[in-house]
Amino acid sequence: MNLGPDHPQPSPEASPNRLVGWLQFFSQRAVLAFCAALGLLLFFVAAINIQYGVEDERIVEAFESDEHHIYQRVSKNIHDGNFDPNGYYHYPYGWFTAGAAVGRFFKARGYNVDVRFVVGIFRVISILGGLATVYLVFRLLCQLGVSSHLAAVGGIYIITIPDFYFWAQSVHPDVPQAALVVAAFLFSFRDDRLPGAVKATFFHGLALTTKFGGAFSFPFSMLYHSLRRFGAEPPGSDGTDEPVPWKKIAMGVLACLTVLVGLYLATNPYLFTHLKEVLDGISFIKKAIAGTSLATTEAPPWDGWLWFRTIGSGIGPYGKVLIVGGGAMLVVHLAWRLAHLGLRGFIACRSSVQLATLLLFVLACFALHTATIAWPALRYTYHFLPALVILCIAGLYFATRSLPRLVLEVVIVALALSLVPRAETAFERMKAASNKPKADIAELGRWFEGRYPQDALIRFEIGSYVPVSYFASVSAWGMSEAALHEPELKAFVLCEDMSGRWIWKAAGTNWSEGKMVGDPNSSPRAEQAYKVYRYLQEHSHEWKLVYEKGRFMVFERVR
Repeated sequence: MNLGPDHPQPSPEASPNRLVGWLQFFSQRAVLAFCAALGLLLFFVAAINIQYGVEDERIVEAFESDEHHIYQRVSKNIHDGNFDPNGYYHYPYGWFTAGAAVGRFFKARGYNVDVRFVVGIFRVISILGGLATVYLVFRLLCQLGVSSHLAAVGGIYIITIPDFYFWAQSVHPDVPQAALVVAAFLFSFRDDRLPGAVKATFFHGLALTTKFGGAFSFPFSMLYHSLRRFGAEPPGSDGTDEPVPWKKIAMGVLACLTVLVGLYLATNPYLFTHLKEVLDGISFIKKAIAGTSLATTEAPPWDGWLWFRTIGSGIGPYGKVLIVGGGAMLVVHLAWRLAHLGLRGFIACRSSVQLATLLLFVLACFALHTATIAWPALRYTYHFLPALVILCIAGLYFATRSLPRLVLEVVIVALALSLVPRAETAFERMKAASNKPKADIAELGRWFEGRYPQDALIRFEIGSYVPVSYFASVSAWGMSEAALHEPELKAFVLCEDMSGRWIWKAAGTNWSEGKMVGDPNSSPRAEQAYKVYRYLQEHSHEWKLVYEKGRFMVFERVR
């Protein structure tokens, strides 16, 4: 059995059976063409989707508050001519800096760098990150020895994960971070020497400057290089008594750490001038992932098994089969290699160490998530989810490549065809993007136009929308009873995505029926929302419901 990474693609003439050879030859190219066409279609639709929901900054905020926050921060960087994070110290600022640099480049050339332009920059970066992830997963699978057409299936599999496809069209750093981590491992595995380690560290550093989770991959890349350098061929194994070159080791470690830390400091210079704020930001992140600093609700009961359900629901039924089946095959295959080669032979086998490195990386990240992060979300796994898919595709290939060639080709073609319903699910998830102008949020905004003068004071909860032309209107993270006593307040909007997290009208009922659901004692926010609802019910002579549709209710002061 060939244990190395080199598996040349057979030609029809190379097959003992000419007919089987020709079938395999054409099936491989058909799968490659199919994956390329499906990938182009997915990215074509994504490129079209990014133009919607960016008419003004309030509509951006209504659909996705994180996108609005990033726009405000980076827009200030562009127009102030600096890269100051403006108080946003709980994220590394490299990804934001890249977007701001692009914006400043075009602003200097007379472009109108407004909300549409800035949001567009980051959405394009996300799309390019998704495209890069697909290509890099393909390349890394080929590097591990997987056939090119099955590697193509693995690449497209990533982008057909509906949640991944969604964030590849959003203003968020998760998908670009995924691409950078895969790139780091690809460069690490391509070259076992010090130059390869330094190149890999460059991408690990970029991943770190995108999100802190990118730093988790660096130790495993260094572990791979250590095993290859000192495990496969230890000093003295060539018959000489040369001592371990500690100076060379120290210089290599120093070079990698210099690249890693240098990239972080270069994109986060405020570390030296705002150290306390940076430490407070990191403390905020630590509390947030533990569920203790979120203002929306109390910390949930700890349940690490939620991560299994989160990943399982995110990848879908086909994904579960691939992850469980391919993962089990990989473990069995690596155990077989270890048993037959022994520890020294296993370490000497390049592809074995590469697969083991990725497996340790995935297991360590998953264990850390289940132990520390109370609020599971699939996008928090993007720094190791591509590696998980790569491992399972590789496990499937290595466990089945001893099958008759025709059978193996049938299996790969079946996997390629299984991408169709996955792509359909991804398309279904994203159809709302092109329908934003028809969404209930936009309809609410149109309702306001013409009803109130544009200088009217209107308060609206995050997740709802009042046109930006109403310059006196104010958004808020939840309504308070004190705000209702403002004498100039003309109207306000309650949103099910905000107040409704704690107290909202019962499903299928109207406000007038007075049937509320929610526990006012569950958190301070719930108590605040409950007080607002109780006040409105007791003072119906002062506040009248004038709009009730979908997720929104608008109350108007009775004069």
